[in-house]
Amino acid sequence: MQLKRLLLLIVCLGARVALAADPQPYSVKFESTGNKALDGALKASSQLDSLRTSAPAGPFALIGRAQSDVERLQTVCESFGYYRREITITIAGHPLDQVDLPGELLALPKSPTVVVQIMVQLGPLFHVRKVTLDGDVSDNARAAFALESGAPAVAGQVLAAGQRLQDALQDEGHAFARVDTPIAFEDAHDPVLDLTFKVSAGPIYRIGDISIQGLKRVHTRFAQDRVSIHRGELYSPSRIERARSDLLGLGVFSGVTVQLPKQEEVSGESLPVIFAVNERKRHAVSFTAGYSTDLGGSGGATWTDRNAFGNAEVLQVTSNLVDLGGSATKSPGYQVLATLSKPDFLRSDQSLQYSVGLLKQNLQAYDQDAITAGVAINRTLSSRWKASVGLTLEHEEIIQQEIVPVIDPTSHMQATNPKTGQPETAPADIVNHYTLLSIPITLKYDTTGLSNPLDDPRHGLRLSGSAAPTESFNSTANNSATGGDRTPHATFLVVQGQFSTYLDLN
Repeated sequence: MQLKRLLLLIVCLGARVALAADPQPYSVKFESTGNKALDGALKASSQLDSLRTSAPAGPFALIGRAQSDVERLQTVCESFGYYRREITITIAGHPLDQVDLPGELLALPKSPTVVVQIMVQLGPLFHVRKVTLDGDVSDNARAAFALESGAPAVAGQVLAAGQRLQDALQDEGHAFARVDTPIAFEDAHDPVLDLTFKVSAGPIYRIGDISIQGLKRVHTRFAQDRVSIHRGELYSPSRIERARSDLLGLGVFSGVTVQLPKQEEVSGESLPVIFAVNERKRHAVSFTAGYSTDLGGSGGATWTDRNAFGNAEVLQVTSNLVDLGGSATKSPGYQVLATLSKPDFLRSDQSLQYSVGLLKQNLQAYDQDAITAGVAINRTLSSRWKASVGLTLEHEEIIQQEIVPVIDPTSHMQATNPKTGQPETAPADIVNHYTLLSIPITLKYDTTGLSNPLDDPRHGLRLSGSAAPTESFNSTANNSATGGDRTPHATFLVVQGQFSTYLDLN
């Protein structure tokens, strides 16, 4: 009789397993807490959600995954200041602590998809009641700490306050200052925390020997003069970081890191600072191409020498073929532009740029041959503002075909048709020579916050505006049809503006 019962039990279990899906397809439903940022953090930390499609799980593994999510989601709630939270996860409507949950899941058919529901009861938001700094802290560092009684006990804000305090102490010369992770004491009745930060300031140091390692073509003297910190100054990580970013901003280095000794390696009251640099490849070539229905195709290449003479001078030559087959063109033309930029002109935040260019176009409306030359001074006014002022000279020849009166060479008056008696006209090429002298002034605003010119912006905006007062000197060559020349002058203002903004779609 007992043998029959055992066989019957094995048959029943086998039937239930045969019905079960392995892996068990499921969907995850989060009940909103009313806090959008918290909801996003809960969803991002849930393995039930992140592994749903990439790592399918059977019924037993699904229960284990849900149980591990409970602790993970509790930690997320605590990081937002909710320490009396309650996490409830159900699978197909069954709680995780249900004794026969594995059997219930095994009995489910392969479809439809099982719903895993996650509900979070936040409870009260905890606040900071008392903050204790255990150690010697200056008034300035305490002001930078900026965590007061009554602030929400959000983990990110609490830890950020400790980091601000440590940074402030290090900027005061305490190179090895340390602020430990705070110890939190929860009140048994009220939703408040008492926090204690242990602070170890340590001795004050000054900057010692400064060296730059990894230089190849860049001149050592130029790189050393570019460093904005000096031996004997009070140690300051923020000033060292600015010096590092300034070196990186030259555009000749692909990376700049700062190397400092460990505390046990320091003897005395000064810290040697080493800037380890990696030079970028000296030369680069880029290609461009474009097309428009009126001007046709265009294409060309740009050759760049990032360190022409060893002092981070940038030499760039661009050559383009233009007017390839457009409806408004007669034959192909070309455009050539060469620029040389010299950094640290008279001061470290200022550069000098020379440029020269050639342009030839053969259009239906006119033919143009032009040569331009210019010089400009560029200055960095702040981390967001840059300005430049320059002088540009352009000389061009414009040939246009016009219908002009025919001049009788004997009377020097307009000739008349002997048959009709009407004044005679004829098409003629009028050659105009223009000389343009301008003073371009440019102002740029940039909030992308990029210290490395190799990086692409992902946020912020860029604004630029320019105004160029211009004096034009125009002369028209002698022409047998017109019988004279003219040299008018004109003064005008060219104004341009540009705006761009950047969004991180990732």
